[in-house]
Amino acid sequence: MGSHGEYTFNDAITDVKAGQSLVETTQILLSQLTKEERLSLLDGDVEFWPGLRSILCDRYNRTPYVHGAIPRKHIPGIKFTDGPRGVVMGSSTAFPVPMARGATWDVELERRVGDAIGREAKAQGANYFAGVCVNLPRHPAWGRIQETYGEDPLLLGEFGLALTQSVQKHVMACVKHYALNSMENARFRVDVSVEEAVLHEVYLAHFRRIVEGGVAAVMSSYNSVNGEWAGQNRHLLTEILREQWGFDGLVMSDFIFGLRDAAASVKNGLDIEAPFRQQRARKLPQALESGELDWKYVDRACERILRKQIQFTVRTEDSQPSPDVVFCDEHRALAREVAARSMVLLKNDTVDGKAVLPLQAESLSRVAVVGRLANIANTGDRGSSQVFPPGVVTPLDGIKAALPGTEVLFADSVAKAEQLASQVDVVICIVGYTHEDEGEYVVPALQDNPALRDTLPPATTAEERETLDIFEGNSDKGGNGGIKAGAGGDRTSLRLRDEDEKLISAVTAHNPRTIVSVITAGAVIMESWKDKVPALLISWYSGSEGGHGLGDVLLGKVDASGRLPFSIPTIEAHLPFFNRNAAEIYYERWFGQHMLDKLGVKAGFPFGFGLSYTTFAVDSIVAESVDKESIQVAVNVQNTGRRPGRFIAQAYAVTNIPDFPTRVLLGFAPVDLDVGQRTTMRFLASTRPIQQWKAGTFTLRTNQIQLEVASFAGDGGAQQQLTPALVPFPTLNPNSDSNTTSTVARETQRPESLLPENLDSVLKWPVLQDVNYQMTQGPGIPSPSSDHASPAQPSLDGDELNPNITNAYLDNFFAHVHPKNPVLDEPYIRRLVRKVSLEGPSWDSESCLALLVCANGAITGPLLAPSISAEDLRILRWELGLPDFGTRISLEPPQRFPTLPLTDDEEILRAWKDMTTRLSEPDNNGLSDLADISEIYKQQLVACLHSLPSTVSISDLPCQTPETDVLRFILQGRSTYVNELITWPYIAYAVNDMPLGHTEQGWVSKGLQAHLERLEVNQAGFYHRHHGTWLMIRTSARSACILLAVARSSMRDLLPVGWKEAVEATVKMLDFWQADVEGLAALAGLLRHLMSYVT
Repeated sequence: MGSHGEYTFNDAITDVKAGQSLVETTQILLSQLTKEERLSLLDGDVEFWPGLRSILCDRYNRTPYVHGAIPRKHIPGIKFTDGPRGVVMGSSTAFPVPMARGATWDVELERRVGDAIGREAKAQGANYFAGVCVNLPRHPAWGRIQETYGEDPLLLGEFGLALTQSVQKHVMACVKHYALNSMENARFRVDVSVEEAVLHEVYLAHFRRIVEGGVAAVMSSYNSVNGEWAGQNRHLLTEILREQWGFDGLVMSDFIFGLRDAAASVKNGLDIEAPFRQQRARKLPQALESGELDWKYVDRACERILRKQIQFTVRTEDSQPSPDVVFCDEHRALAREVAARSMVLLKNDTVDGKAVLPLQAESLSRVAVVGRLANIANTGDRGSSQVFPPGVVTPLDGIKAALPGTEVLFADSVAKAEQLASQVDVVICIVGYTHEDEGEYVVPALQDNPALRDTLPPATTAEERETLDIFEGNSDKGGNGGIKAGAGGDRTSLRLRDEDEKLISAVTAHNPRTIVSVITAGAVIMESWKDKVPALLISWYSGSEGGHGLGDVLLGKVDASGRLPFSIPTIEAHLPFFNRNAAEIYYERWFGQHMLDKLGVKAGFPFGFGLSYTTFAVDSIVAESVDKESIQVAVNVQNTGRRPGRFIAQAYAVTNIPDFPTRVLLGFAPVDLDVGQRTTMRFLASTRPIQQWKAGTFTLRTNQIQLEVASFAGDGGAQQQLTPALVPFPTLNPNSDSNTTSTVARETQRPESLLPENLDSVLKWPVLQDVNYQMTQGPGIPSPSSDHASPAQPSLDGDELNPNITNAYLDNFFAHVHPKNPVLDEPYIRRLVRKVSLEGPSWDSESCLALLVCANGAITGPLLAPSISAEDLRILRWELGLPDFGTRISLEPPQRFPTLPLTDDEEILRAWKDMTTRLSEPDNNGLSDLADISEIYKQQLVACLHSLPSTVSISDLPCQTPETDVLRFILQGRSTYVNELITWPYIAYAVNDMPLGHTEQGWVSKGLQAHLERLEVNQAGFYHRHHGTWLMIRTSARSACILLAVARSSMRDLLPVGWKEAVEATVKMLDFWQADVEGLAALAGLLRHLMSYVT
């Protein structure tokens, strides 16, 4: 590290990696910057007019847009790439648009997409991906509906979070557009009015989910919300985003017109004006000089910007993808897989007694592929989200590749298509939209909104004036790759073009085996023609491999598994009011499927709808509360058809609450089933969608509702012979408080369990209760907090881990732990953990690895480093309140007991099994008959320790073991752990004042000595922040409580020498960490109180 006067970004990285506080490091670096350098952090690095000209005349985002690079201090700046269908820079892989990805209902697939996008962004020089778009499409005419995932806040939140967390293994992710941005043509002028409750419950719920999941950045929107522009809206940017949600990242404006008052934007919480030097460069120096703006607001923004750059440079340093990852075979294969999984089969009628789809290649001799869109590269709009892959597989290309032995004919006109229709076995009709029908409406914004000119710097040179003319749509001198004026925007019709409908009518009149594939991003009203066609699917803007994906589905290589992420009405009158040129508009909670339900009208195709090539049956739904915001859903699903297929389970709350939807999505999960296969699906559902925002907080609207698991919203079973089962919803107590404590009168009683208990259970022992000591806060130590909140720990039975919970653990593991030691293959580990989650762990190495990964992910937080010792896993599971390994075969040990001794000695094996049985099921004969068994097990431990080679021997006293000898430290901890396990039954009797003989008291003494040794061993790490700090705090506090419990019992004379000093040292350690770990202050106070009564 250099002196502070020479301190650079590189020094900051070194210091953070060495353990220095991120906040402190950021402040040191910030203090080294001049005022001019600080201001330069707050906008882009390129001057406005040259930057704008490159967008219009060359290409948008060909290379990263850099914000705040300071070469003097080696500060890299924010290196921006856009999205979301892939990396806009270079020649990247074009994935299906997010709406198509939302139709997969598969967040694990989206994580894989995010990982690929993150790699391609990093490989091309970006450190910031602004492609997590989760705006809620209130109306399907919205021009940029293709950039979001669906109409439901829960779906948006889960997919946006999956993309965010996987991208952030490589670069920062930015969620956008915050907030209420779902009108395209009017986005630069419209003011959206919304009630506060609806704002929080509906339009911000998914942003909140992603912010809580650790997104690095937020992009504000262009529009105004309740009278203030979003880019300078204090209520949105500061009061909600930071003060209510705890967001600690940076906020960037949308491009060029993202703010209207430079000084107000800084004060109200906008950190960066993007992408060029524009308003702030001209106006902030004067605002600072006049006193309109204080430097403290500038420094606040600078600190956020620098802190995130430092944090992610360290966090992602192991991600170093090579340039050849861009558009690589692996990513193209993934794009193809996503395209196929996204396609939604809406109709599949029979013709001549047989379903039209899937096609049987061997029975086809000639196929016609018709339509103006059949052979064009059509990956979406041509605004800021356009990706430029080296090649695109069109529908015609994909169908030809899928049918190598079939003659495939093509017609792009109605007349030619009509002629071919009667000459072929099957007609595949490609209809829908392009960038001309819908998409981002960039220009001519100035013609529609002349007030926007005030945000631009003066155009003083001939080139600048020419650029302005192009920008206004008054000149056609823009380049071929530049963003085009006037294209896209909100749709003017929700129906197909006339020529497309004529095409459908013409070919169906001549060939009954007609398949219609609709390319779209949102709802298309199909009532005038859908009954004419036997087979109908939505194929979306499906990316660079979309043609292959279409072929895979049509031929049945992939089951038709996509489900609508929105509803499709029968007529426009069933939609909310929409005026694409509005200056003001009011948003309420009624839109999409919820509005159709409120009106009492049927959808053309309901939310979540989609057919499979097989059939399914569901039954036996069980719902259990996990915590105040989560329930676990279990449902039996069977493939009752003749083909393998994928079922998408959709869990809905069925309500009868005034002025609230009657059916609300709570959770979802996919499962793949072979013919006849039956399985029990388990997945988490959230209660947030049934919460209400009232008096500044969220509360449940009701404690009793019904839960429906179905294949789509309102599934009555007609389409897929699927009857959705209804079960009572778990009772939810919104006022439950896990920190509530109560005093317990002491009495002599037999312990309920002779197996070791964790700290929270120990604290409830009657011997530790005292009516004279009241605590305002419970003394328990919660699981470590994290910027990336881990899910609540459920009470699981021993053979199961919830897949949705383990998904969150995996996200934390691969975000925080894996980058420091990337020895695991992520796709394999995710598949392994999912397998163990669904099938239950067993006593094999794979289950152990899966549990280790989950354990690391569960405890990742500010006190933790990349990994934990495998030897500490079982102790960790006690302390987290998780069950131990399952008991699938009769020879397996009971829960919380170590593995079967690796010996052929029948006496030891018999003793081991006898002891484990007695520990699990204590009888009334006391402990006298356990002594001999305990001795045998103790001798086995001693023999094991004596067999260790001298290089790792732990025969020395613990205090003599060097701190740096990690292996000895682990082995010593393991020895202490097993000693505690052997002696625990005796201590359990002692603290409950049960009578013990001389031999049993000897085992109590040995157990207390083990707890004293634990405190002595742990003291070396009492005041160091290391990978095991949180676990060390809990295990030390637990041993201290056990020693104090015995001190308050009739067995106090058995306490070892030095126990009091060890407990006092532990209390001081708790004091040291109380600012970092909630509950330690109360626990330390309790131990002091108990110590005061010890003589």
